[in-house]
Amino acid sequence: MPTARYLLGTSVVGGKIYAIGGWRHSASGPLYSTVEVYDPATDTWTKEGDIPVPTAGLSTSVVDGKIYAIGGALTTHNGTFVHTSAVYAYDIIIDFNGDGIVDSADMCIMVDHWGEDYSLCDIGPMPWGDGIVDVQDLIVLAEHLFEDYRLIAHWQLDEAEGSITHDSAAYHDGTCHGQPLWQPVGGKVEGALAFDGTDDYVSTPFVLSPADAAFSVFAWIKGGAPGQVIISQTGGFGATWLGTNSSEGKLMTGLSDMYFGALESESVITDGQWHHVGLVYDLDALHRHLYVDGVEVTVDSDYVAGVPSDGGLYIGVSKDLDAGSFFSGLIDDVRIYNQALSAEEIEELAR
Repeated sequence: MPTARYLLGTSVVGGKIYAIGGWRHSASGPLYSTVEVYDPATDTWTKEGDIPVPTAGLSTSVVDGKIYAIGGALTTHNGTFVHTSAVYAYDIIIDFNGDGIVDSADMCIMVDHWGEDYSLCDIGPMPWGDGIVDVQDLIVLAEHLFEDYRLIAHWQLDEAEGSITHDSAAYHDGTCHGQPLWQPVGGKVEGALAFDGTDDYVSTPFVLSPADAAFSVFAWIKGGAPGQVIISQTGGFGATWLGTNSSEGKLMTGLSDMYFGALESESVITDGQWHHVGLVYDLDALHRHLYVDGVEVTVDSDYVAGVPSDGGLYIGVSKDLDAGSFFSGLIDDVRIYNQALSAEEIEELAR
């Protein structure tokens, strides 16, 4: 299989073997969230969407065509293993070419094999298919069209009331603190959440550790002031993922700043206009990239290793709830991906 690993979970669905998670067996080897699928009919492997958190020693079982990944071990910020009681439901992926999104390319693959007994595209009726690529498979594909399996957390912040911010991509529902105000029609993408700059923020469960994999995080913001924080990660090695510098309100990130220093741009984002801001951590080049309104505004000139953290996230304040870090303004449509998105994809998100 493409990714060598130990203590992984496997399950069979629709005649294909799903290899999930695992560990590279060494003192410093990482855990994996990788899911790879072997099709015996074609003797090929494809990469599918990751599970939410890198996990080893997990168990997997299948019910009604859905894989359940159960328990296992995670790593903490100091490299020790901890047990988890988490259960992830893994739907069978419709992403035929493994690029993370269901789109016209997958539609073309299905059309190319129309009328054939082709197991990759024989997805309907769920979960086993019926031995031929036909309209039943097209119906299932259409239900998943434009889903992005790389999106591992998405707080749309469109709620009109209550204290819960729902994660439409996974299970990371957030909790509002300090009574931020819902703005059902005042956001950049439908509604938004208004923070008062005094004690308002949102807390979420753990999403990812920056040391484990590449990732991308984005948000729409309007307002703010110098020194305020948009998104931070809690815990001993947590840091500001997106914020503004203390003097001029320029976009910055404090990811890995304890070892490599903060990365600051020249782009002021506290001018009262809507701005799409983002951080991309590229694990291949070990660089942090900052984006404003779909344009890269700065990037590291040397490598920056991701620092592990097992903490949750704060939206609208620093990890230590520092008084001057509470955001004052609107935040909307916060997204986290488990890949470094391309410049073209980021430009499209900012439109």
